[in-house]
Amino acid sequence: MTCRRMSQPELLGSRPPTCIFSAATFSSEFCTDHGLAINNADLPPLVEPTKQEEERIRDAPPAWLPTVPAGLRKVYDYWKTHMKPGGFKFSMRIIDYRDGRPGNVGTFISWSTSPTESEG
Repeated sequence: MTCRRMSQPELLGSRPPTCIFSAATFSSEFCTDHGLAINNADLPPLVEPTKQEEERIRDAPPAWLPTVPAGLRKVYDYWKTHMKPGGFKFSMRIIDYRDGRPGNVGTFISWSTSPTESEG
């Protein structure tokens, strides 16, 4: 298990300290789109969403979920059911690039080490 407490400067702001666990890594070749949906997951929308759209987006599964291998969908489902209510966060990111294309995908579970954020 890799868990590293991040300092304030690393967090780029005033967020409380966070612990990050790297759950798995795999080649983006296992994704149906070779990792493109994961790579574009953090891009802002082109048009400002309405409040209704924001609520729908917040409750919707991530756009990359249908593109990952079935085993990782089970990990996501487990997180959503058992860990998200406890304040844990789940993310996938491209962690390296090969010849300008997505290489490996990292799967991360994170949580706040601050009691006030964990309760909220």
